[in-house]
Amino acid sequence: SVSAYPTCNSNLGKSSTNWPFLSSKMDGEVGYAETDIVPEDLKTNRACLCCSLIKTEDQFLRNGCENCEQWLEIAESYENVKEFTSANFKGMAAIMDSKGRDNHGSWVGSWLRLDGLKQGVYALSVTGRLPDEIIEKLKAAGSAAINRDRSTIAAT
Repeated sequence: SVSAYPTCNSNLGKSSTNWPFLSSKMDGEVGYAETDIVPEDLKTNRACLCCSLIKTEDQFLRNGCENCEQWLEIAESYENVKEFTSANFKGMAAIMDSKGRDNHGSWVGSWLRLDGLKQGVYALSVTGRLPDEIIEKLKAAGSAAINRDRSTIAAT
């Protein structure tokens, strides 16, 4: 039988997996929930000011931020999308496994301080700052508010 997706065979003798690799399902089926976190186009991308996840404006409106929704309540709120995301960001990194060094996850995820976040495309630097009341809400919940804006760091 012929697969609808190309098959990737590893030279280490591991079993083949179906493409696209964005699905977390073991049988190779692609679910919409898994692929909806990836930006749909390059024109209206925004990055979350809290975790730096990049999605389109429409994706943030539909689903919010998969990492920060409980604090930011972005889904279905155009005002919150504009306030808690930024169209001004630099660089992109696709994180497929962000468990961190201790769990043998992505070293890039650890370096970007994205340990434990959902897989997706993340900005290397996001210009903007969360409002003080959101930072206080994060602190009260025991979560660190990491400044994702690296544009002001002087080059050495």
